[in-house]
Amino acid sequence: MRGLILAILLVLLVLAGTTALPAAPTPVSAGRAPFVLLQGDVNGDGQVTATDALCVLRIVARLPATAACPETPLNVFLADVNRDGRVDAQDARCVLRIVSRLPANPNCPRFPPTVLP
Repeated sequence: MRGLILAILLVLLVLAGTTALPAAPTPVSAGRAPFVLLQGDVNGDGQVTATDALCVLRIVARLPATAACPETPLNVFLADVNRDGRVDAQDARCVLRIVSRLPANPNCPRFPPTVLP
């Protein structure tokens, strides 16, 4: 299983950054923009890309954090993309479905952006 995860990581490293969804527009109120959490934006860079799937798999494989894939409690929380209570390869699959603009399904439901004041 670890070999499969490492192989997927290698593929994602090659694909990382090639396809990105634009960050969701954020309304500005009282002179400052609220903090928006996008489903699938595991590394918190404001975009959902293959790098986010890579970050999920790094967490699953218990690999150390990197600059591209920080591992804070917020990032680990965001890595549970399908919100089933655990971080696993299914979450990486959900990220790739978002990047590929595939429709939601029972294993990869979609959630609206969460806006924090």
